[in-house]
Amino acid sequence: MEFPIDAATEQLLLGNYPGVRLRITSNIGLCGQDVLFGAVRLGGDLTCQSYPSIPPAILSSSLLRFENVGDWSGTAAISAEVNHVVEGSAALDVGPVPWIRVSSRPFSTSELQGVTSRFALKIFIPSEAGNQNWVGGMNTFLDCPDLGLYSSPIGYHALQYLENGEFNQIELTLTSLQEAALTSPSETCQLHFEITSNPVVGGFVLDSAGFIQGTP
Repeated sequence: MEFPIDAATEQLLLGNYPGVRLRITSNIGLCGQDVLFGAVRLGGDLTCQSYPSIPPAILSSSLLRFENVGDWSGTAAISAEVNHVVEGSAALDVGPVPWIRVSSRPFSTSELQGVTSRFALKIFIPSEAGNQNWVGGMNTFLDCPDLGLYSSPIGYHALQYLENGEFNQIELTLTSLQEAALTSPSETCQLHFEITSNPVVGGFVLDSAGFIQGTP
């Protein structure tokens, strides 16, 4: 059997979208024979992807590279990770637990580099991610109490349908108040990452957080 693919679907397949699935369904009577599927493939003219997916660079800093586990605390166990690392000598291993809040030590905003509204970090998704419909999610918050920010939500990002067995770059957008706070003098700011997950998935690894320069 052969089925045509419309132009919109073709363009989607030429893009770079992790977690794409091909679903085949059948509707047969209970008394009918089993239907077997095999040798599913795409035909027609070969079209190559025009460019590889390269995420924008993150301008990080010592604290946000997660190299010193003493800079961070958690409501459950966290530890230094030396095998899965984006840059530097270590990253931060988190979980596996159903919920964990990971908090930075209070830091001076002068420690940060190139603050913009585009906050990003890299998170390693385990190879055996179990049920792809529920891997987990991450909420990010900012505290700067001397500037009037208390658990100010930066954003949420689902962790399912990302690339398993490698680091994925997640980008969130700071509000104007959050960006202004991180570019103002302060010694009391903290970042918090709240991760919910299916414990079967395994632990995550955080590395290389910071700011993307320029507009999207």
